[in-house]
Amino acid sequence: MTTTTTDRLIRSQEAAALYDVNVSTVRRWAREGTLPCVRVTKKSLRFRESDLAGINSHSSTDFDNVAQNHGMEAKPEKTK
Repeated sequence: MTTTTTDRLIRSQEAAALYDVNVSTVRRWAREGTLPCVRVTKKSLRFRESDLAGINSHSSTDFDNVAQNHGMEAKPEKTK
């Protein structure tokens, strides 16, 4: 597979910030297969930016679906 600019690898902390959740939540989703990830080392995960782009917590119901699949309450819409 050829790496493109959209395949930038993102750390767990960055992914958590994108979804406004705790890092442990992102790691759990990766472990459960909800979020695709790349294992860099035995303890380090990275997430392809292109994979995360398909799940947008601020403008679609994708995050709500992920939350509901994990028995969580859907995230409320952010106000500006």
